[in-house]
Amino acid sequence: LGLQPDGDAGEAAARISAAARPAYITATPWESRDVLRRSTYWLIVFSLVGGSGGYTLYLAHGIVHMQDLGHSVDEAVIVLFGTFAPRLDPRWLWGVFMLFFGAGLVIIVDARTPLAVDSFATCLGIGFGGGVVCLMTVLGNYYGLKAFALLSGIAIAINTTLSAVAPYVAGTLFDHGYGYGGICYFLAAWCFLGALVLFAIRRPALPASLAPTPVAA
Repeated sequence: LGLQPDGDAGEAAARISAAARPAYITATPWESRDVLRRSTYWLIVFSLVGGSGGYTLYLAHGIVHMQDLGHSVDEAVIVLFGTFAPRLDPRWLWGVFMLFFGAGLVIIVDARTPLAVDSFATCLGIGFGGGVVCLMTVLGNYYGLKAFALLSGIAIAINTTLSAVAPYVAGTLFDHGYGYGGICYFLAAWCFLGALVLFAIRRPALPASLAPTPVAA
């Protein structure tokens, strides 16, 4: 049946030519230490945090903010739980998703009409759902499976820690009479900046220590 032991790519995978693999998918698994020494990975993590911070902000304060704008609790809850989540490098798609999320954070500040509510909910859903998928895809494509577990773990740990700060800051500002506008605009700007970073970075070059050794004729 052509079955192989776990972890064995088998002869079929070995026959796949390099030409069949898109340029943005590495053919050589990276070592974790090589990834962590380079800026591309940290720029990817930076781009992630803006959207996630905005999402945790909405989870903590979104319903109350919707009520302040004159919407019912039922409507706000529906929006809250209605979030949805091979040639093109997913990094480009991720940048687009970040633009969507940033736009959603801008719209939510004064979402007083049903159209505005639908618009921000759509933008947040597309931005967050697509961004999470693209994060994992980009890390796997750029660095291979060997370092994937560690790299995704570090990214999620940093993202979760920093994102948890957003609701606290938003609540503190609101208690002091500043409303939610400032923190929403700040995170929206982070999303837009993150999108620009994702558009600007390039697939990292393979370290010399991992470069294939030429086969003598």
